[in-house]
Amino acid sequence: MIDGRKTLSVVLQGGFRNLIDLGPAPQLDAFQYAFTARPASAKRRAWAKLQESERRLSMADWAMQGTDPVTGKNRTLAEDLVTAMFYSVESTIQVLKEEVDSIRGRGALDQWLSLHPSHSLPLRAVRTIRNFSVHVSALQPSSSLEIPLFPGPSEPFVKRKWLLPEITPLQLDSLRNPKLNHAELPPWNALRAKEPASALLEQVLRNLYSIVLDSETQL
Repeated sequence: MIDGRKTLSVVLQGGFRNLIDLGPAPQLDAFQYAFTARPASAKRRAWAKLQESERRLSMADWAMQGTDPVTGKNRTLAEDLVTAMFYSVESTIQVLKEEVDSIRGRGALDQWLSLHPSHSLPLRAVRTIRNFSVHVSALQPSSSLEIPLFPGPSEPFVKRKWLLPEITPLQLDSLRNPKLNHAELPPWNALRAKEPASALLEQVLRNLYSIVLDSETQL
C-alpha cells in the first residue's frame, strides 16, 4: 500500500506534472442524453435549453477531470464550462417561464415552482449563483489539490477536488430576487463543501428535467 504522505514531496516537485491530459472531448454531434432525453410527446421549447445544459455538463466534467491536479493546468477552461452550465440552467427556466406566463398569466411559473419538490436547494443555489454573477460579480467553482492518505489500487496518487461556490449572507443581500433565504445558506454551504461539483450539477440537471417534464401536463 502506498502512503500518500510519502508522495507529497515528489508531487510538489512536479513528479506528476503530466499526469492528466484533457483527452478526447465529448462527441456533441452524436451526443447520447443520459438525463434529459426528450419524450416524443414533448412540446415545451425549454427542452432545447435543457439538453444544452446536459451537453455543457458533459463538457464541464471532461474539463474538471482533465485539470492537472498539481499545476492546475486547464483549470480556467473547467471554471468557464461550469459557469456556462449555470447560465444554461437559468436559460431553461426563463424559456419555460416565458411560455407558461404567456398562457397562464404573469408569475404563473414562479408560483408553481415554489411548490414543486424538484425546485430543490441545489437548483435554487445554482440560480442564485448565476444571478449574483450577472448582476454583481462572478462566482466560480473552486478547486484544490487533494492527496489521499492511503490511496486504493485504482485511485490516483493525487487529484483535484472541485466544489461549487459558497454563498455568503452579504452576497444574498445584494440581490433583488435571490432564490435562497438566509436560513438556507448554512445547509447549502455545508452541502457544497461535502459533495463534488459534478455530483451536485447532475442533481440539478435531474431536478430541472422533472420540472420541464411536469410542466407538460401540469401547466
